[in-house]
Amino acid sequence: MSYDQVGTLYVVIPCVAVGVMFGVMCLYDRIRYRRTLTKRK
Repeated sequence: MSYDQVGTLYVVIPCVAVGVMFGVMCLYDRIRYRRTLTKRK
């Protein structure tokens, strides 16, 4: 692996990890919000 490939990996991996975390958090909030709505009814 060359230095450029390592550099791109160090930039891409954190971005992907943050994106996945935000996506999971958004989905979790939506599911929890729907459950609270159904419980109130």
